[in-house]
Amino acid sequence: EATFSNASRKMLRGGIDDFWITYESGGVIFAVHSTDGGRIWSKKMEIGYGCNPGISTDPNAETPKPGIVWRSQNHNTLYFARHISGSNWTSPIVLQTSVNGFGPPSFVIGTDNFGRVVYSEFDGQSDKIYLYKFHIYFPFPGIPALIDEGIDPSIDFMSPDGINPEIHVAWVKSNGVWYSSKFISGTSWLNKQRIIPFGVQPCIEVCGANVYVVCKRHMTISHRWASYANGNPTWSGISVPNFSQTATHSVYPVLTGGWSCAWTEQESDSDIYFSYYDPALAWVDPINISNTTESSAHAHIVHKQTVNQTTIYFIWAEKDNAPYHIEFVNEIFGDRDKGEDYDLPFYIADGGEENASPFNLHREGYLQYGPEPYKRIDYDAEYLEYQFANLNPDREYGAGVYRYRHNSTNLAISAEVDGFQI
Repeated sequence: EATFSNASRKMLRGGIDDFWITYESGGVIFAVHSTDGGRIWSKKMEIGYGCNPGISTDPNAETPKPGIVWRSQNHNTLYFARHISGSNWTSPIVLQTSVNGFGPPSFVIGTDNFGRVVYSEFDGQSDKIYLYKFHIYFPFPGIPALIDEGIDPSIDFMSPDGINPEIHVAWVKSNGVWYSSKFISGTSWLNKQRIIPFGVQPCIEVCGANVYVVCKRHMTISHRWASYANGNPTWSGISVPNFSQTATHSVYPVLTGGWSCAWTEQESDSDIYFSYYDPALAWVDPINISNTTESSAHAHIVHKQTVNQTTIYFIWAEKDNAPYHIEFVNEIFGDRDKGEDYDLPFYIADGGEENASPFNLHREGYLQYGPEPYKRIDYDAEYLEYQFANLNPDREYGAGVYRYRHNSTNLAISAEVDGFQI
């Protein structure tokens, strides 16, 4: 169970190359830290006793300030600990206790310094999904909020914009994966619906105003996403990241960036596989990341985007039997020296921030009219210029550009690609 399950994150990346990993070994919760992209790791830090840890941090923090939630070995207690400095953590703090036991928790920290943990608990008649909210600097036990019947919840947080709900949860009921959302200031659960029939083992991720969900469905992985506008989600159809690989069971999928997916392929020796979505080609053929003779299971992934490449970082539990090894590797996409199979899959210019986007070549400054992404813009009196390197001339690319007209001002604008107006 070292890195089980996919519903809650085991790895964080922040700053430039700042990483935190949590895992369980021998009934002990550990954390390790790297500030150089995983080349050198700290000594393992003992956080407490139990299993199924989940790690999160304030999304506004420049470098991660992690907190960890986990359950006791007998599954009857949920604990929380917060990193202080160096190798120092707070003592484990009890969040919830149960007579019948908790399912694996999923945990996220919001921009409001509150942690939110979702979990399932059997109430004597059926399994119920609950959410418990607590202040990460002043945590204490309290009364959780009921979401619905079900098991295996997964949670993520959307940055507040005053329009769209911030709390997003996916879970399993008898007939598939369900989804709902909630404002941090509200009590009602909104947009509750079944989104993937017959799905199990969901993992949810929020990127900007989009919500992405992957899950196991029959023998394959299913992916679906929604774009939020004015508080309402518009859901896509269901796609299959491992469409070309259906001879074995694919389980415990995870996401990074919404469009990159890893999972465990249950073969004679289980392996970690990965696929990403290419807008021109759909999901690319799965890549065997672990490719070992021993069992590899329960992957978790994060990514880093630079001008020249996308780097995907993987961890998973390796070996047939305990004690397991925690493997940390990365794969680079966009390195032209490796050929066209490593084309950069996706670019986001991400303008309107104090630090210019790595893709920006020319701007005068930036403006922020509000927290919504489309109200954060680059500006210049003459022109804005962005460069996207390492494009493959044998493929077709699409481009999306938006402009924001504050107070309905009228502004003539045109776009050029390589000197040609579009």
